[in-house]
Amino acid sequence: VMYLFEDCLARKGRNKDADIQYYTAIKSLFSAPKYAESLKKICDKRGIKYFLQHNLTEIDHKRGIAVIEDLTTKEKKEHKYDLLHITPPMTSPEVLSKTPGLTNPEAGNFVNVDAATLRHVKFPNIFSL
Repeated sequence: VMYLFEDCLARKGRNKDADIQYYTAIKSLFSAPKYAESLKKICDKRGIKYFLQHNLTEIDHKRGIAVIEDLTTKEKKEHKYDLLHITPPMTSPEVLSKTPGLTNPEAGNFVNVDAATLRHVKFPNIFSL
């Protein structure tokens, strides 16, 4: 959404009026290094500021303030916003990660399925998207 928003502003000649900031709790712009490097180049080219290892902890919608914690220093700062787009952390439910053999820890603890059939590789009665 951020990239589309910036593109929309650019097409109207308004992108220089905006201060677009991207915060993510992970150590890169995307979990797959191949895509993370491409997205970094896009952000740099378009003037999008990105902050890695940061987590949204609080929103004061009446004041238009987002409180963001730097996960490396544990420091929290308030950031004023006009438009806020939030995507919650993408993780598997705890029951999946705690069930032995059900998920793949190296793939974010998502259900370990055959890509062609979506059937679990160990448990044939389990299907997952």
